[in-house]
Amino acid sequence: MAHVKEKVTGYWLKHNRAYDEIVVKINPVSQGVMPAHNDRSMTLLRFR
Repeated sequence: MAHVKEKVTGYWLKHNRAYDEIVVKINPVSQGVMPAHNDRSMTLLRFR
């Protein structure tokens, strides 16, 4: 995830391109499995 943070802070948040940035990473889930609400199928990162 370090490369994502670098891209967000180094490009999107520079020179007023964006005020705020939210990144959602969807983690793979095995085929045929329904993710539960308390699992780690998604990661949310907010910068600034």
